[in-house]
Amino acid sequence: MPLFVCAILSLILVVEMLSNYNHSRLVLLLFLFTSTLLYFAHATFFRHKTAWIPVTDSIYSFCNPAVFPLFYIYLTELTRPLRAPWLLNWLYLVPSLVCFLFVTNGYLMMSPEETTHFIEKFLYRNEFSDESDLSFQVVAHLIVKVVFAVQIIPVLIEGSKMIIRYSRFVKGRLDDSDDRRLLQVKALFILFIVISVVSFVFNIVGRYRFAVHPTLLFIPSVVFSFLLFALGYIGIRFEVDTISEKMLEPSVGNGRLYRLQADKDGVAVNRFQDADSMRELCERIDELMEEEKLYLKCDLRISDITSRLHTNRNYIYNAINREMGISFADFVNQHRIEYATKLMREQPELQMNEVSLKAGYNSSSSFYRNFKLFMGCAPKEYYDRLHE
Repeated sequence: MPLFVCAILSLILVVEMLSNYNHSRLVLLLFLFTSTLLYFAHATFFRHKTAWIPVTDSIYSFCNPAVFPLFYIYLTELTRPLRAPWLLNWLYLVPSLVCFLFVTNGYLMMSPEETTHFIEKFLYRNEFSDESDLSFQVVAHLIVKVVFAVQIIPVLIEGSKMIIRYSRFVKGRLDDSDDRRLLQVKALFILFIVISVVSFVFNIVGRYRFAVHPTLLFIPSVVFSFLLFALGYIGIRFEVDTISEKMLEPSVGNGRLYRLQADKDGVAVNRFQDADSMRELCERIDELMEEEKLYLKCDLRISDITSRLHTNRNYIYNAINREMGISFADFVNQHRIEYATKLMREQPELQMNEVSLKAGYNSSSSFYRNFKLFMGCAPKEYYDRLHE
């Protein structure tokens, strides 16, 4: 089941990439393809295809410790420009390559009889051999298990730090105030954590136990199929290019060169800022929001403002983030909540879900969360105070 899930998701992703290529999707494809090879190696093992095992076990020795680093690299691609240097990311695969070379070399050094003996005795029964000609291969397989287990810890720690930094970055840079992209990244990371924990448990149990009791394979088969499907589904439907490297490219305006960079909190800042022009731009933004009430548009993007003011999106970001001291999302939500309180005063017959929709929210949960953030109480509590 996991083999077919990963293979089908890989094919779907290939088709998607033909019309909408993105580098992060390429890394996701590498992860899914590596997972496909991993479960193919599992399939040959559990179906006792012993003639194939020297090849598939070598593939397994690379894929097993490679899947988590690959998924971590995928997460770093999604959270650009906060990712680590390109080369540093791919160094996470070096231990997997070393494991592959060790195991492959072990099989090459063994005779056919020794290979059969090793497979039957160690792989299927987990019995350690005292024979010197087999000791290298035994140690190589133990290294694969240790590398797989040990690498999960730093990957999870670094992944958690990355999500925290990215949350701060998105708060100041995201076009869509619904934060859909951030929720998708967090969902992927949660799935990543769950898969890591489950994989760690099954790694300790050992696959030889499932070879002895094949009916138990139903458990990891269903669990991993569901988790990988959910992960692949979110990854394929991920809103790519919401935050792109174009945000970090130089842009020219008013005779000055601007270049964005990320500060220590992950919030975009500008160099060579013209204070007077920024204050003027802030006034124009406020006038536009008041006159046209753009904040009532539920899918409002910063491009909607730039197109009306005929200016650079970087200027808009910096006018709001630096001059006003607020993120774009909070800037929009602040206007929406002010409008919502106005509706409560002037149209008390409206239900809360109606107020939410009229104020520009496409979900009640987002409305309630932001209302409490800006007003310090729930919408119903505020309404009751108004009409006591």
